[in-house]
Amino acid sequence: MKTLMRKVVLGAVLAVPTAALAAPCHNVLGAWTFTLACVGRPSPPHFDAQTLHGVVTDQEGCVFLGTLNGFRWVGALAGDGNRTVHSDFGNAKAVGELSRRRDGLFTEMTFTYTYSEFGSPPVTYSTACTGTVTRD
Repeated sequence: MKTLMRKVVLGAVLAVPTAALAAPCHNVLGAWTFTLACVGRPSPPHFDAQTLHGVVTDQEGCVFLGTLNGFRWVGALAGDGNRTVHSDFGNAKAVGELSRRRDGLFTEMTFTYTYSEFGSPPVTYSTACTGTVTRD
């Protein structure tokens, strides 16, 4: 686990601008509930709502590790005041923004992810979701 965390930290340090490293990193440890509106395809596209559950179990500086709906979830805080959340889970790429604070902790963030895979015969399956995430 420590080896994986070191690799995540090294990757995030290389990807995060130096100015972002100077700002304090926010605590994102704990359980989060995702309420999302989604669309998927191939044709015809289908629209639905999804509720996902994630837990951030480890955090070192601006990088974190946990699970999101049973998938490994890794991410980094960056941007203005380290409030932008970049992450990856189950090959889905996600971005969000920490937005609401209570008792010194951010308790809400926006969240958008996209996911694509190629099936057989050659068909592209794609999903895009966006919504709000709240700390449990």
